[in-house]
Amino acid sequence: MVWAAIVAGGSGTRMKSAIPKQFLRIGGETILGRSLSVFLASGEIDGIVIGAPAEYIEETERIAREQCEILHSEKPVIVTAGGANRNETLKNLCEAAYGQPGASAEDIIVTHDAVRPFVTERMIAESVRSMETADVSTVAIPTTDTLLLSSDRKEVEAVPDRSLYYRAQTPQTARLGALKNLLESMTDEERSVSTDLCGLYACKGIRAMIIPGSEKNIKITGPDDLRTAEALLRAESK
Repeated sequence: MVWAAIVAGGSGTRMKSAIPKQFLRIGGETILGRSLSVFLASGEIDGIVIGAPAEYIEETERIAREQCEILHSEKPVIVTAGGANRNETLKNLCEAAYGQPGASAEDIIVTHDAVRPFVTERMIAESVRSMETADVSTVAIPTTDTLLLSSDRKEVEAVPDRSLYYRAQTPQTARLGALKNLLESMTDEERSVSTDLCGLYACKGIRAMIIPGSEKNIKITGPDDLRTAEALLRAESK
């Protein structure tokens, strides 16, 4: 089976909003709903697990039902409580998927940030196919900015070759059993430090395969990102 694991457990403090950013609306629809709809529409995905703040479980379930009705989808969507950080939420999502009938260690799990609502079915399909040869993969795009290294945050020590650097996005994909075991083997401190699957697997000496991403696949974290998202939607509608 192929699972989508949507990380929607953040509180959105950088957005300075009364509600978590994944429940804000762009183009009249919640950010979470837009992300979820792409995975529901994808022919690659068999089931979906969503990690949400405990106090927003019912709202998340409502959004899931609404999207399933709109898309006439009968895919199972399981909502579970998120954790104290991203990796704790991923751990909960792995456990939720693994507990479903027919799930196995060899299942593929496509992890995605709920606040990246411009993910595409192409990214999902290529992420799933990457598991034919890779242990882990990430959607990413080359950096276009010049990078500066400064350990004291005051003076430039080096200017790395930007052609060698990429900006990680999601989806990030792995095998369900391997990711579950990796997350469970880490200490709470280790889970709080690593910010994505690339970092988690790098600790074990495993390199992630790169899947081409998109400049449009933005992560909505602050008010400026909301305005950018609205602009992208207007451009798509023309």
